[in-house]
Amino acid sequence: MNKQQPPFPQGTYLLFDNDCGICTTASHFFKRLLGSRIDLIPMHIPQVEQEGKRHLGESYWDSFHIVRGGQWTVEGSAILALAKLFPLGSLWSRVAAIGPVFYLLKKLLSTMQSRRKVECKLDLG
Repeated sequence: MNKQQPPFPQGTYLLFDNDCGICTTASHFFKRLLGSRIDLIPMHIPQVEQEGKRHLGESYWDSFHIVRGGQWTVEGSAILALAKLFPLGSLWSRVAAIGPVFYLLKKLLSTMQSRRKVECKLDLG
């Protein structure tokens, strides 16, 4: 990636921690489901990490991200952005935004993040 080319050309990207088994497995699962609707990018690529920290600071390492059209989403907003990528995405994102459903999805993400901290022995904060 040179200075003339943006780190994220047109497209939709799921950024994930490729040092984490659960993160990698979940990301590849979504790639299989979504096919060409999304591209996977490991968060550890230096240019990607630099761009992520420019947008999010140190919270870059807190969660997965969806980047679409230059817009970065993280945690709850990334869950909703991911839901929009599925067939009938508008419907799925509305369902995911319903209070109890959103709570459960964020709880699942939080559980994965806790497991990631243990599994990867990362100093995230």
